[in-house]
Amino acid sequence: MIGLKLERIGWNEFERVLKVKEKLIRILIASLNSEQAIPLNDLIKNITALFDGKLDERFAREHEICVGALEEIGTFHWGMEFPEVFLERGGFDVVWGIRRM
Repeated sequence: MIGLKLERIGWNEFERVLKVKEKLIRILIASLNSEQAIPLNDLIKNITALFDGKLDERFAREHEICVGALEEIGTFHWGMEFPEVFLERGGFDVVWGIRRM
């Protein structure tokens, strides 16, 4: 995997990653019936997992908690999961959810 130093990545670089992911998602939707859909989906998942891990590490360091605790509760990075919402609209107006245990 790529040795990534997230503490050096500012919003501009993170925004570029979100734009790339958004474009890959659009390509994936357009190619759902092609043989390229599975490898493209895997690439998107790998990009998301890489950045989710780095975001968890950074959050844990800044708030002096264990990364394992974040993995245990299952963090969710909205920007990585919904880049089109954050890039085009600046985020969600309302988020409503129920956590089932």
